[in-house]
Amino acid sequence: MRDTEIDAILHAFHEGVALCLNLVHNQAQFDRKAMLDSFRTAMTISDLLCTTATRAYMREHRNVATEHHTAVHTLTSALLAGQPTSTLSRESRIPIAESYSVLALSVPKHPSEHDSRLDATVVARRKLRRLLAALVPAKTAEIPGAVERAHELLDMVARLGSAAGLYHFNDLALEYQLTRPGPGRARLGELLTPLERTPELLLETLRVHIANNMNRQRTAHLLHIHTNTVGYRLRRIAQITGLDPTAVSGLWQLRSAMIARSFDNTPSTELPATDTKRHHPTLARSA
Repeated sequence: MRDTEIDAILHAFHEGVALCLNLVHNQAQFDRKAMLDSFRTAMTISDLLCTTATRAYMREHRNVATEHHTAVHTLTSALLAGQPTSTLSRESRIPIAESYSVLALSVPKHPSEHDSRLDATVVARRKLRRLLAALVPAKTAEIPGAVERAHELLDMVARLGSAAGLYHFNDLALEYQLTRPGPGRARLGELLTPLERTPELLLETLRVHIANNMNRQRTAHLLHIHTNTVGYRLRRIAQITGLDPTAVSGLWQLRSAMIARSFDNTPSTELPATDTKRHHPTLARSA
């Protein structure tokens, strides 16, 4: 029954019942009661056949799906570990693609998960389908490195307090390079040290302002201050550091310093309403 569509099986049952009724009623005369009795009998037989066949089909389908899921999980684990996969691929009949997509996730709870009227399993499946929409490609041999790099990017997004969303490596290539260990990163982080000794929360203002794409109204709203106060603090930052956050060159250096400083012995912070614990990366064959 594995290779047979269930709709064809059920259609055959109904055709068989209809054929039997035609044969019986063409050979004899029946009164109304006998006709109704024979029809009820035929419906009972049809119901029994349909439910039995459907139950058997679904049981077989679950078994096949479980076997496939186990094979996929085993093959995925081997790919993540950089282990040989040719034998596993041959035995499971799952071909190895030239490249796969690697996605590190920090997944917030969907509002539906708080609704007791909904099935939690159904809600989780729907969320998973939405998550499979966008992926980061990597060649098969590069998967272990891509997994590590994806989680480094996830940790970086959390440390920088970036807005929740989908980030490709190209979106964060500059930030990724600035956070690599070395004397350059330490020197950049020192540019912001003078701001720590000010009473106006200049360092926090700069961090929030950069995270909000330099939107003064948004920064003022999040810090519960007036927009004029934001302007005053930006001017103070320019006076103290010699770098003007309202000018392109100054902003570029200050933003770079903020990125480097976030990795200078600073523990990562959680994204709002998310779980930053490492999840098993999603692997899907790239198109």
